[in-house]
Order: sequence, then C-alpha cells, then structure tokens
Amino acid sequence: MMRTTLIPSLMDVLVRNQAVKNQSVGIYEIAAVYTPKQLPVTELPRESMHVAGLLYGQRRGAAWPDQAVDYDFYDLKGLVEAVLSGLEIEAELETSDFAPLHPGKAARFVKDGKILCQFGELHPSAIDGYDIEGPVYIFEMDVEALLPHVNFVPAYHKVARFPAISRDLAFLAPLEIDNARILGIIREYGGIYLGDVRLFDLYQGKQVPEGFKSLAYSLVFRSGEGTLADGDIQSSIDSILKKLKDTLHCELR
Repeated sequence: MMRTTLIPSLMDVLVRNQAVKNQSVGIYEIAAVYTPKQLPVTELPRESMHVAGLLYGQRRGAAWPDQAVDYDFYDLKGLVEAVLSGLEIEAELETSDFAPLHPGKAARFVKDGKILCQFGELHPSAIDGYDIEGPVYIFEMDVEALLPHVNFVPAYHKVARFPAISRDLAFLAPLEIDNARILGIIREYGGIYLGDVRLFDLYQGKQVPEGFKSLAYSLVFRSGEGTLADGDIQSSIDSILKKLKDTLHCELR
C-alpha cells in the first residue's frame, strides 16, 4: 500500500507499546511516502523520503504519579527546532492546517515557500479506534525539502589531547523565542574554545512564570593547546548572557 504519511505506522507502534504498559514513548521512522500529483490520480504519485516522530506519555517518570511530567507541545517543538538547528537550517514558524493535527495546537516550519516540517498534537478524530488516552504529539519532515537548505558539513577533528570544561546554562525565555535563535547566539558569542552545545531540557510548568519557558543548554569548551581554566571561558559566557538578555530577553535561572 502506498502511504501518504507515516503517522498510521507510528500509531501502530504506540499501540503495541501501550499493550505492554509502556508509559513513556518516543519513536521515529524514516520511510518513503507517495503523494498524488493531482486528483483524480492519472499518473504515478511522487515518491519522497519522510522522517516522522511521535511523543506520548511521560517525559519524566516519578516515584509518585502526581510527580510525573508529561510530554507537551513545547517538548515536540524543541525537538524539531533541535533537528533543524543541527542541520543549520533557519526556517520560519507558521500555524499549520495539516488535517491530522489539532487546530490551535499545530505548527510548521517553512523555507522559501516550501514546507519542511509539520508538527503538533494529533486531533482526537485521528486517534479514534486506537484505544489511546491522552494527547499524542507528532512531527513529519520532508527530507527532499530539507536537503537543499542543509548547511552542516561534517568535518574531521583531531582526537582531543586535553580535558574539556562543561557548563550548563538554564534560561527563562519568552514562549515565542525559538531554540534555534538561542543556539545561534550561543555559537556566535561562545568564543574560540566553544566546541559543542546542545539543548538538554525544556520545561514549562509550575515553577516557570506565565508566558515563559525554561531551556537548559550544555556547553563544552576545549582547547587543542592545553587544559582550560575557568577564567579562559568566563568572558565568553558573560558575552552569551548579555547578548541573550539584550536581544531575546532571556534571563539566567
């Protein structure tokens, strides 16, 4: 059967996880989909590769049920932003009218008029018949639409001879600020010793002011000439904090 979306197969995997009482599900699939060039179909549909992922249930479990933290829309949005940022793709965020998604809980990233990714909460009608309770969050990316905009080029780096310094920074950021914009500033102002940076936590809840979200990043600094001291990287961290505060209104937690 020629699939037009990967969502049904992800839902089938979710159902199997539910059957064995798995309360935290994060899965993805890479496969071909087939899009009719016109309706009614008079010629072979266009084949393209898609990447789709699903989040469901508990992002963080707990000893007591009332302490568990469930996945939400912003977890999904942060995941999609991290993928695009890793590929060094800057895209515009728009509301989405993708049929399987819940209106008001759906968005898409667009570049040069082409849709790169659709994501959001599945509409209740899309999960009817699956015997699933609670929200299901889905993204689907068009690989062929992504490829022309990928700027990331893998490069060889010598094996590090000296230990790295790691710093974790958590920020309160307005909800409308994308992860990609924060990562861009961190990389631009991180200085010559900044090697790796990644988003490792995204949270919006009781301890975060309304209208804000908490994002936490891990920064790794390394020199090929010797072991770094705290003073070698402090000016870079100060520059990052100042730029994020001045331009994006992000405050260090």
